[in-house]
This record gives sequence, C-alpha cells and structure tokens, in this order.
Amino acid sequence: MPKKPDSTTSQPAEAEAFTLEDFFPYQVRCFYSHVSTTVSQCYTKELGMTRPEWRTMASLGPDHRLTSAQIVAQSRTDKVTVSRAVAKLSKRGWLRTRSHATDGRVKLLELTATGRKVYRSLVPRVLEAEQTLLRGLTTREIREFQTIMARIVDNR
Repeated sequence: MPKKPDSTTSQPAEAEAFTLEDFFPYQVRCFYSHVSTTVSQCYTKELGMTRPEWRTMASLGPDHRLTSAQIVAQSRTDKVTVSRAVAKLSKRGWLRTRSHATDGRVKLLELTATGRKVYRSLVPRVLEAEQTLLRGLTTREIREFQTIMARIVDNR
C-alpha cells in the first residue's frame, strides 16, 4: 500500500510562494467589489438603496411578479438578504405582496407604480455605469469575457 504524503510537509514550496494578490478568487473578489461599487453609486447616494434592494428591484423589473424564492435563485442572493430587501422596499412603498391566484400560500412580489417609476429612473443610470466600466473594450472582447466567466462557472 502506498504511503500517504504528510500534508504538513508535502507542499511547503507552494505555501511559501503563495501571494494573496495573485490568487484568482481574491482577484475576482476585488474586481467584483470595484464593479459593484461603481454601479451602486447610481442608487445609494440619492435613494439610500442597498445592493440587495437594487437586485431585488431589478429582478422584478417593471412587469414581473416573482416569489421570494425565485428572486433568491435569479439574483444569487441568500433568502435572509432578499427577505430584508423585500421588507425595506415594501416599507418604502416600492413593492407589494399579492396572493397567488391558484395557491393562496404562495406570495407574489411586484413593484408598485412608484417602485416602477424608481426602477425606470435607475435603469439608464446603471446602464451608463456599465458602459463606463466597459469603456475601451470591443464588443468581441466583452463577449469573450462573458464566455470566459460562463466557462469558469461551469467548472464547479
């Protein structure tokens, strides 16, 4: 039977050479933080919205009716965070809850008329922020980057 390598001494060179700044997950986190901060300036300063509130609002869009579970899945946000965002948006009068037509246990969320107005005012701003972030990249480079991101996600 082959001898198992000792985990404490099998990779000392790798451990000594490791730098956080070169670690791909760390680079992605820093990239995400920069992108998210740039976009969030569109709604935090003037409206005091949080990122989860924006993601919830954007998931609902102007005409969507979704459950909290659907928003969780679509926005890749945990259910506690979505629940808090829903509560805050509801308190502001931007979101309302309705019972499902055939299943009273299911609650559908939708933007109110005021919520749709806020959403419509924010979309051009977040799209402008997106264009600022992508400035200098060609359409081909953007598509390649999106393809690379999708391939990385598929590697899980």
